[in-house]
Amino acid sequence: MKNANLLFTLLVLCTASFSLSCSNPGNNSANVDASPSPTPITSPTPEPPRSGSLVDAVSSGDISYQLSGAGDNLKMNLTVRDKSERVWEVKIEAGTKLEPSESGVQQMVITKEYEVHLEPHEHHDIEIEVSCLDINKEAPSNDDKAWRIKRSQQLATFINCVNGGMDALERTGEIEKSSRGGLLQFALWKARGATRDDFIHLMTTYNGLSDEEAGKTADERDTIILRAIKGCESLVTLGP
Repeated sequence: MKNANLLFTLLVLCTASFSLSCSNPGNNSANVDASPSPTPITSPTPEPPRSGSLVDAVSSGDISYQLSGAGDNLKMNLTVRDKSERVWEVKIEAGTKLEPSESGVQQMVITKEYEVHLEPHEHHDIEIEVSCLDINKEAPSNDDKAWRIKRSQQLATFINCVNGGMDALERTGEIEKSSRGGLLQFALWKARGATRDDFIHLMTTYNGLSDEEAGKTADERDTIILRAIKGCESLVTLGP
């Protein structure tokens, strides 16, 4: 009986030792090192968008453009492309001068301001409002695609001045809003030195008017134009 009790005690001790070994094999939990916390990964701060005029953006090398006629002397097609890895906010300023590579085509000027948001490598096509600067030359066609752009404070100031004059005429009911684009065009030609004969030739050639009709229309329009450009600087010295 004594031997049986001893055997039972040894069996219990062995079972307990085996149970502890299985629940914590090889190491004591108090000695296990904690895993190091992962190093946080931070994203780089996004570069703020660059901004500037179309002239400045093109000069930076990040932006390119293409211009062509739209079959209308008051509109042109403009494509602006971001060639960089940066976001751009491009301002197309009124008064920006467009110079054609073809000598027989009129110089143009952008008459309305536009803002274009460009993501990297993105492009936008825009129809822009323009006016001609040389009454005795041809308006740009769809085939005229080679143009240089220049900033002209002189043109920007003149356009702003004429818009102010037309605002006053519109308030008094002497002109309608729909006629402003055409009046601005005639005002630019007038400030560039166009004569009565130039306007008559234009209207007989492109509007199908007789000399008498063209002369009467030129005189009537001249009265309004002179009031719109009152106080505005001449553009005769704008240059070729």
